[in-house]
Amino acid sequence: MRKLLKMLWLRNRTIFSVLLASIFSTYLLATIFDVSLWSKYYHKYTSAEFKEKYLADPTAIFGEDISYQSFVDSEMAFFNESAIERVDVANPFFAVFLLVMATNIFLWMMDKHDNYDVFLFSLPFKVRQIYWVKVAGFIFTPIATAGLGLLVFEQFVKLNVLERFNNMSTQYSPYTITLQGLILLFGGLIILCGFLMFGSTPWLLVILGGFGFTVLSFVTACQRILAQLMRLMTDMPNTAINIYVWKWFTGWPFVWAIAIICVLLMYAGQKLFEQLLREADESFIRHEYLKKPMMIAIPVYAAIILAGDYFYWERETLVVNIAMLLLILAILVIILAKLIYNPAVLQYPIVLNQKSRHKPKDDMTP
Repeated sequence: MRKLLKMLWLRNRTIFSVLLASIFSTYLLATIFDVSLWSKYYHKYTSAEFKEKYLADPTAIFGEDISYQSFVDSEMAFFNESAIERVDVANPFFAVFLLVMATNIFLWMMDKHDNYDVFLFSLPFKVRQIYWVKVAGFIFTPIATAGLGLLVFEQFVKLNVLERFNNMSTQYSPYTITLQGLILLFGGLIILCGFLMFGSTPWLLVILGGFGFTVLSFVTACQRILAQLMRLMTDMPNTAINIYVWKWFTGWPFVWAIAIICVLLMYAGQKLFEQLLREADESFIRHEYLKKPMMIAIPVYAAIILAGDYFYWERETLVVNIAMLLLILAILVIILAKLIYNPAVLQYPIVLNQKSRHKPKDDMTP
């Protein structure tokens, strides 16, 4: 195992170094930005000018007649929470996620096109060992680095914020840490399984790109479908249903669901990696036995997204919505069938230049 790790490091040390430095730098920049933003508003709200203006008319700023100190506490706590707890586009985690996913695609593809996997399979190592070493290097190492960056992010905010505002808490919750780690792991495993399932690099990028842009829509669709089912099957008020669904999809049950999926993806990736040499063709789906499951899984995935986003089960438009949904899915199934069972579709059907580079042979017929 040590020899494999050393070989992996020697081959990819430049890429690894740039990736890990980029992840760490992203968190450092986010730390500087968030601390500066917090300090800016701290000095604004604690200035003598603002305090005098606030005490003159508290309701003009906050909307409620509360004490000046309570206002400052609530506002600064808000800025602190938005800097520390959020997981969205403004958070450094989003940039780190993109870095890790892009690097994973590049590394797996580079090993394929350089025949490095073929070289590794010729060495006296088990395929399983090669797989887990590559997963550790390509996926778990960036996750560990992101965890270190997260720790630095938290500690710097503590040092710069809590010294001036001691009643604030900047502790990352175990839920936030676990969720961010699992999202990185999930994304890396999707890249891995996609690489092992799809033989063509362009199609891999198309499929993974489409999947990446629709994951959030899929989660939102599941929330809406669950809420609609509860409305149909229970007498709970809408507010109670929304709170129940929100808690389920933003709590530990959701984290455990992602963790189980990640475990399944890791072992599925191992099985696919073991067959990498035996079925290394360039068809739309590399493994023959995966064609039928993919024909079922992709339309079902699309159906859930469409049902959640565009189909609200309103009685007035029920028939029309079902008809539109079935039509879209039928078109998708036809396209998938062409791609999966007719590999010729993957060839470029349009010839831009029909002139041959070679001169035609003379007609030898009398």
